[in-house]
Amino acid sequence: MHVKHRSLRVHVLSSDSGPDPSAKDLAWGTDLIITTFNRLSAEWESAAQAKSKSEDRGQLGPAPGQRKSKSSEASLFKQVHFLRVILDEGHML
Repeated sequence: MHVKHRSLRVHVLSSDSGPDPSAKDLAWGTDLIITTFNRLSAEWESAAQAKSKSEDRGQLGPAPGQRKSKSSEASLFKQVHFLRVILDEGHML
Protein backbone atom coordinates (compact mmCIF):
# COMPACT_ATOMS: atom_id res chain seq x y z
CA MET A 1 0.00 0.00 0.00
CA HIS A 2 1.36 3.43 -0.96
CA VAL A 3 -0.57 5.53 1.57
CA LYS A 4 -1.88 5.00 5.07
CA HIS A 5 -5.48 3.84 5.36
CA ARG A 6 -7.88 6.83 5.40
CA SER A 7 -5.07 9.33 4.83
CA LEU A 8 -6.05 10.38 1.29
CA ARG A 9 -8.98 12.83 1.28
CA VAL A 10 -11.06 12.33 -1.88
CA HIS A 11 -14.00 14.40 -3.16
CA VAL A 12 -16.17 13.42 -6.13
CA LEU A 13 -17.68 16.34 -8.07
CA SER A 14 -20.63 15.17 -10.10
CA SER A 15 -24.05 16.50 -11.01
CA ASP A 16 -25.71 14.29 -8.39
CA SER A 17 -23.18 14.74 -5.54
CA GLY A 18 -25.05 17.64 -3.97
CA PRO A 19 -23.88 21.23 -3.61
CA ASP A 20 -20.27 21.98 -4.47
CA PRO A 21 -17.89 22.67 -1.61
CA SER A 22 -16.20 26.04 -1.38
CA ALA A 23 -12.88 26.59 -3.12
CA LYS A 24 -11.25 26.86 0.32
CA ASP A 25 -12.65 23.48 1.39
CA LEU A 26 -11.39 21.88 -1.82
CA ALA A 27 -7.96 23.49 -1.56
CA TRP A 28 -7.31 22.71 2.09
CA GLY A 29 -9.53 19.72 2.83
CA THR A 30 -9.09 17.54 -0.24
CA ASP A 31 -6.11 15.70 -1.69
CA LEU A 32 -7.81 14.29 -4.77
CA ILE A 33 -10.81 15.58 -6.74
CA ILE A 34 -12.55 13.26 -9.16
CA THR A 35 -14.77 14.74 -11.85
CA THR A 36 -15.47 14.36 -15.55
CA PHE A 37 -13.70 16.01 -18.45
CA ASN A 38 -17.07 17.41 -19.58
CA ARG A 39 -17.64 19.23 -16.29
CA LEU A 40 -14.08 20.54 -16.12
CA SER A 41 -14.13 21.85 -19.68
CA ALA A 42 -17.65 23.35 -19.39
CA GLU A 43 -16.79 25.28 -16.21
CA TRP A 44 -13.41 26.35 -17.57
CA GLU A 45 -14.99 27.62 -20.80
CA SER A 46 -17.87 29.46 -19.09
CA ALA A 47 -15.46 31.20 -16.70
CA ALA A 48 -13.27 32.25 -19.64
CA GLN A 49 -16.31 33.62 -21.51
CA ALA A 50 -17.49 35.59 -18.45
CA LYS A 51 -14.01 37.10 -18.04
CA SER A 52 -13.88 38.00 -21.74
CA LYS A 53 -17.27 39.74 -21.58
CA SER A 54 -16.27 41.87 -18.57
CA GLU A 55 -12.99 42.80 -20.27
CA ASP A 56 -14.91 43.80 -23.42
CA ARG A 57 -16.98 46.19 -21.27
CA GLY A 58 -13.77 47.54 -19.76
CA GLN A 59 -14.70 46.21 -16.32
CA LEU A 60 -12.57 44.21 -13.95
CA GLY A 61 -15.60 43.13 -11.98
CA PRO A 62 -19.25 44.03 -11.50
CA ALA A 63 -20.27 47.66 -11.87
CA PRO A 64 -20.35 49.66 -8.62
CA GLY A 65 -23.39 48.72 -6.55
CA GLN A 66 -23.95 45.47 -8.49
CA ARG A 67 -23.36 41.98 -7.22
CA LYS A 68 -21.51 39.35 -9.17
CA SER A 69 -23.96 37.05 -10.88
CA LYS A 70 -23.61 33.31 -10.32
CA SER A 71 -22.76 32.81 -14.00
CA SER A 72 -19.91 35.33 -13.89
CA GLU A 73 -18.20 33.83 -10.85
CA ALA A 74 -14.93 32.08 -11.53
CA SER A 75 -15.12 28.35 -11.97
CA LEU A 76 -14.43 26.33 -8.86
CA PHE A 77 -11.57 24.77 -10.83
CA LYS A 78 -10.03 28.19 -11.51
CA GLN A 79 -10.21 29.25 -7.86
CA VAL A 80 -7.94 26.44 -6.68
CA HIS A 81 -4.28 26.01 -7.67
CA PHE A 82 -3.70 22.44 -8.78
CA LEU A 83 -0.24 20.92 -8.95
CA ARG A 84 -1.48 18.26 -11.38
CA VAL A 85 -4.54 17.56 -13.47
CA ILE A 86 -4.88 14.01 -14.74
CA LEU A 87 -7.38 13.46 -17.56
CA ASP A 88 -8.41 9.88 -18.09
CA GLU A 89 -10.71 10.84 -20.94
CA GLY A 90 -8.01 11.62 -23.44
CA HIS A 91 -10.19 10.29 -26.26
CA MET A 92 -12.34 13.42 -25.76
CA LEU A 93 -9.45 15.79 -26.60
